[in-house]
Amino acid sequence: MNAGQSKFNDFMLERSKPEHFEAMKLLLADAFDKAAAGQQTPEFFAEFNQKVFSYLKPEAIEEVKQAMAHFQSQK
Repeated sequence: MNAGQSKFNDFMLERSKPEHFEAMKLLLADAFDKAAAGQQTPEFFAEFNQKVFSYLKPEAIEEVKQAMAHFQSQK
């Protein structure tokens, strides 16, 4: 995990519902692994986004949408 991914990981985990913290950790690790291997597909992103937003605290959703857009633009 590079420095940007680590920062994004921490940001996401801080905004996760406590009961979904471990699931979010696994989901993010999988996403970073797939990114490193060049295996992120539109289908992957659709499933990833569905899970991510279900794991987040409701008050964090808009902030995370903005952060994800920024993170994607940094590739």
